[in-house]
Amino acid sequence: MTNAESFTPQELASHYDFDKYMQMPRWCSYWHQIRIIQSLQPKTLLEVGVGNGLLRAICTHYGIEVRTIDIDPELKPDVVASVQKIPFEAQSVDLSCAFQVLEHVPYEEALQGFRELCRISRQDIVISLPNAQRAYPQSLSLPILRTLQFILPGPTWPYSKMIKSHFWEIGRPGTTLKTVIHDFSKIADLVTTFRVQENPYHQFFHFRCRSRTSN
Repeated sequence: MTNAESFTPQELASHYDFDKYMQMPRWCSYWHQIRIIQSLQPKTLLEVGVGNGLLRAICTHYGIEVRTIDIDPELKPDVVASVQKIPFEAQSVDLSCAFQVLEHVPYEEALQGFRELCRISRQDIVISLPNAQRAYPQSLSLPILRTLQFILPGPTWPYSKMIKSHFWEIGRPGTTLKTVIHDFSKIADLVTTFRVQENPYHQFFHFRCRSRTSN
């Protein structure tokens, strides 16, 4: 199935080659994606941004019915479409997700895409976004007690450039974490947000749709 509109892919299919793409920190981010999805126990899932297809394969393996959209037909999504116009009926899946996707469109369009994710989902939305603020992961092992893990924040990476295909990132002027939470929380209720200990560039968010009668 293909949406009538045509789009320019933000990343070439070769971007997802194993040696270039699947570094250890990214493997850890996939673990967090799957952990959150499994904890919510959806029967149906919409994934926006197919990437290398790993999330779809694993979720399907665990019995979740996965539907996918992407603007790049080479990635073989179920539907070629943009996140701003998802051609599915309202409340047609239990959970919608978009990992490292919304930063590839301008901020206002990202908010529109998030509205679409909320429209499609019956209850939960899970996303991740790049966080450009420098972070210092720490681990402390104590006798008897479990190992404590935490992240010490630092300033935005000095002199760092955004990835060419990104329009915005958390931690840069105009899109601080506080701003992003404020704007996205106008659309759905924030349940939790965290940075991945092994890959602090990835900030995860779990939102829950508000009662449809209050929208």
